[in-house]
Formats: sequence, structure tokens, C-alpha cells
Amino acid sequence: MHLKEELIRKLFLGTCNREELEQLLQLVKDDPSEVGPDVMTELFEQLASSKEVDAHVSNRIFDLIEKKKKEADTTQAAGPKLTARRPLFIQISRIAAVALLLIIGTWAVIEWNGRQPVEVQTAYNEIKELVLPDGSKVVLNGNSTLQYPKSWKEGADRKVNLYGEAYFEVEKKPATQAKFQVITQDLTVEVLGTVFNVNTRKSETSVFLEEGKVRVNLDHEVDKVINLEPGEIMQYSATSKKLTTPKKIAKELEVNWRTGNMEFHETPLKEILEEIAHANKLEFVIREENLAEETFTLVLPIEDMGVTMTILSKSTGLSLQKEGETYIIARDLPVDKKE
Repeated sequence: MHLKEELIRKLFLGTCNREELEQLLQLVKDDPSEVGPDVMTELFEQLASSKEVDAHVSNRIFDLIEKKKKEADTTQAAGPKLTARRPLFIQISRIAAVALLLIIGTWAVIEWNGRQPVEVQTAYNEIKELVLPDGSKVVLNGNSTLQYPKSWKEGADRKVNLYGEAYFEVEKKPATQAKFQVITQDLTVEVLGTVFNVNTRKSETSVFLEEGKVRVNLDHEVDKVINLEPGEIMQYSATSKKLTTPKKIAKELEVNWRTGNMEFHETPLKEILEEIAHANKLEFVIREENLAEETFTLVLPIEDMGVTMTILSKSTGLSLQKEGETYIIARDLPVDKKE
């Protein structure tokens, strides 16, 4: 028994794996002779169900197939009476046309699947380490999402979409000089090969460069480009549309979250609380308005929020009262206040 025949037999037994389905599709594509619509329909259905396929795409292909079948049936029914050999030729041509359409439809679904981005999400207080198709490494912070293609063509620019915070170690491509781009809702970070951190969870996006070179392009200003030097951080506020001048900071202050800590140096209380809230499903209410801008220098663990809140209270001298998922913060709170 030939390979194609064996694969068709397994197809109708429902025992073909994904690799065998794609192998059969390639064999049919190379030689569609003696393959009827029933084979192609079954092959298409199994390929479509073996991977996650957008229902709209597969339905459009099925609708097109049915339309072509009906057109072929109508043409055959309306045509003049022919000799015994002529109808057989038309029938074979109809089968070949429908089979070819099915091949194209199935191939389109496979190609469509290949273009769908991989999406990785992290839960609150979760950190994931990833390796991208080009070998670049990513550490994704809690409550964040990273989208990237399943593969990049050799020499093509590499683009990923980030919602949240991530630390990148980009694989260099000296032979092709292929760029690596991190796209956020406000800006694009473009690099050749470097180590950097991007935080875009808040209304303010920050980019910290650890080593190498990056160029930051503001999406709303075509000609606005910022070049960062190692050890520099830049911040852009989507609310005020303001960009801070890049400044030098200690590496540990920006990327220490990878080790399970958050470190702050003369940081306003409201920014400290925003950072905690975004990485965890928490809300904070500051009772005194002027307290929000008061700055603190401290290190907080992020794995245990109970310990974090205790350290925050002792380090700042502030009172914290939990009410559900909300923490009330003030200089002094009544000790008998119920949670």
C-alpha cells in the first residue's frame, strides 16, 4: 500500500496525528489525482479541529466550498445532453476543481494558523521566564501580557507587543542586523541587541537600559526619538503627554522585581502603591492628600502581601487598615476600626 493510500485509510479511521495530516495534505497538493472531495473534506475538518482556528475563517472557507459545489451541480444540470464519455469528463473536472478548492482552503487555514501570534499572560504576583523564537530571553512580570510571532523570517525585524512589564535579553543578529522592537500602547523601543526593562502597566511608560543601545520612538510624535545610554531610564506619561529627560539610576532600582523584591529610592508614596497594585489585585486609598507625594526609600518583598504591608507600614511609619481588597492608608487610624 502506497503512503498516500495508507494515510487516507488512517484519516477515515481517525488515527492520523497532526504531522500525518499535514503530510497527507502535501502529498495531495503534489498530486491531487484520484482524491475525491470526501477525502479533502475530512482532511480539512481534521486539520481545522486539530489546532485552534478562528471560526470565522473556517466558516468562510466551508461556505466557499459549498458555493462552488452548487455552481458545479447547476452547470452540469443545465448543460446539454452529452455522450457517455462527456458527462464522465465533466464529473472528473468537477471533482478535481472542488478538491483543488479544498486544498487551497485547508492550506489557507494552516498558513493563517502560522501567522497567529503566541500570547503569554501572567497572573497577579506571577513571574514567567520565556525564550522567544530567535533565542531572546524574556522575564514577564505579574499581570502582564506578551505577544509575539511563532517564528521570524531570517533577516526580518523582530516585533513583540507588551502590556505590562518585562525584562529583555535580546539575541544579537550581527549578520543581518535585524532589529528587535517592543511595541507598547504609547511607544516603540527599538534595539539591535541589548538588555533592558519596559514597564507600561501604568499610565506612565518607562524604559530602562541595562546594556547596549536602544532607541525609543513616541507613537504620537513621528520625529520624536530618544536614544538611551546604559544605566539610563526614561519615562513618558500618556496622561500629560510629557516625556522626562533620561537620567542615570542604579540597575537594582529598576529590575529588582525579577528577584521577588521591589526597591524604591526617594519615590512618592502614590507611585509605590501603584507599583504594588499593578502587580497584585489590590487597591489603595490615601486619606491625606499631601501624603501621596511624600517620598520614601525602602525594599518590599512581593511574594507575600501580608509581609509586604507590614514592612511598608513599619518603614514609612504609616497606619494601614484592610477593608476587603482595599487598604486604607493614613498617618494614624483608629485601632478599633473593623476590617
